[in-house]
Amino acid sequence: MTVPREHPGPVVGAVREVAADSLVRMVRHHARTRPHAIAVESADRLRTYGQLWHRSLVIAAGLDEAGVGPGDRVALWADRTGEVLAAALAVMMLRASYVPIDPTHPKERVSAVLSGASPAALVHDNASATAGLLDVGVPVVDVSELKDIAGPPDREPPRPDDIAYVIFTSGSTGSPKGVQVEHASLANYPAWCGWLVGRSGSGSPLFASLGYDLAMTSMWVPLAHGHRVVTVEGLWDQETLFGPRRTRHTFIKLTPSHARFFEALEEPPDYASITQALMFGGEGLDVPLIRSLGSRIDGVRLINHYGPTETAVGCCAYRFDSTKPLRTPTVPIGTPAWNSRAYVVDDQLRPVPAGTPGELVIAGRSVAAGYLGQPAGAGRFMDERDLGGGSGRAYRTGDLVEVLPEGTLLYLGRQDDQLNPKRHGKVSSQVRGHFKVNKSAQSQHRRRHAGEQVDSRRSCGGRGPDLYSARGREPSTNCRTTLQLSTQLQAAPECLELDRAKLDIPNVRYTQPSNLKDIAGCWAQPVTLTGRRLRPLAASITNTDVELADCGCRQRKARAGYPPRCGVHRPRMPRRPTHRGRAYRRGR
Repeated sequence: MTVPREHPGPVVGAVREVAADSLVRMVRHHARTRPHAIAVESADRLRTYGQLWHRSLVIAAGLDEAGVGPGDRVALWADRTGEVLAAALAVMMLRASYVPIDPTHPKERVSAVLSGASPAALVHDNASATAGLLDVGVPVVDVSELKDIAGPPDREPPRPDDIAYVIFTSGSTGSPKGVQVEHASLANYPAWCGWLVGRSGSGSPLFASLGYDLAMTSMWVPLAHGHRVVTVEGLWDQETLFGPRRTRHTFIKLTPSHARFFEALEEPPDYASITQALMFGGEGLDVPLIRSLGSRIDGVRLINHYGPTETAVGCCAYRFDSTKPLRTPTVPIGTPAWNSRAYVVDDQLRPVPAGTPGELVIAGRSVAAGYLGQPAGAGRFMDERDLGGGSGRAYRTGDLVEVLPEGTLLYLGRQDDQLNPKRHGKVSSQVRGHFKVNKSAQSQHRRRHAGEQVDSRRSCGGRGPDLYSARGREPSTNCRTTLQLSTQLQAAPECLELDRAKLDIPNVRYTQPSNLKDIAGCWAQPVTLTGRRLRPLAASITNTDVELADCGCRQRKARAGYPPRCGVHRPRMPRRPTHRGRAYRRGR
């Protein structure tokens, strides 16, 4: 059914009944029906579903003796090992929730997570790893010391409304918050993902940090469907990840930054020979990146996966084929997950017409139960009735999207990352499309100028900055907006998702004039990148010299080679300038 443009409604995901109401039931089913199938493949051993389930019961008995019960939270020192997977299942068996902590995270974040979670116990399988955390004030359980027993007591699966895990956000859009996800949402996610990636193949490699929900897909989706999890210990063992296998992986999930990192290797991975599906998530997916993979993804099912932490790992996905051209600047994020709905609204929560940018609001089973220690509806959580739907949880993502004519969603970026679309909307996509650019990001910084113009000629001596700056002016009279190309971008640990909080943009003394009268104080400094001038590269990317939209002048095509003058370059004027431009060129 097509919704008329003047009466937009939500984009609705397929309504499907999930066979099991918890992930524990799914794993137990495979342990009973296929006990000898491989569940976890590590560097030193193989663990079957029967062994994984038995080990989970042993750990659950040990946690029960430590006083862990329903509703408690258990901190999980989350190395990528089979013991950690068994421990996570054991915690959920007890109707408690696990809180994953990455051992590689800074001590400040580890302390913040432990303080915010208030766990009843800390579980690990490496005594040396927790040497500095033994004073946490809660029981510490080393699962490696728990001996196998002949007949551990079986456990009843948790209820659908029990909390399965609490995972803390990265803090890229604010302070880290503990997101509580129920078993009903966690069971819905792998059931939907299994339909996305297919149910054949040999499972998925687990190489991302367990401290973020990016790894949840590679950890729980294979186990929910009876496949194996291939744990990659250490820092991305390339042989384990991309080495030849008897049977191809069912899927590999990675971020676009992962893919760019792997493309820089001496031998980029041949995805067609190692996996049946390739799932991208965590960042916006650019079309040029897909094109750069070439024939190495022929025959591979490609999936663009989208979902904030507050939506149980993922809530939207788009399946596409590399052989079919994409006519959008980025790969769409598709349609909502099973039993979920997507609303596109304005700042007053009113639906916007199709093709109009608006904020994405997710409702349905994909939405988490809320933030730890905060009342229901706190933060961006809300009731779906406020959107005109039925009663239930909804979450305002803060992401801008638009509905394409075919009914899929196109991701446009964060609300707080948006620049003036008339001036800078296409610059970021042009930058990413350049063959010499590996990664780009845009960030908005404002400062009051109080009518004072900064003359960059004062800083022309000495070494130039490490970036090219192209500044435009906001319609506001008291703020300036800076758009810069930086040669150094930092990523969050292991997941390689861009950390915007660490986006280092120094104050470069270059000011875009508000009118042609002030252009005499505007200069563009030469900058270097690996020993070469970056200005010709930046000029070829943006295809313009200096933007004079405020002056009513058209942009001029850039030309390589600018005659230096005292170590700086004068911005070129349009070919047919206005009378004020002619006055400037005559030196008035």
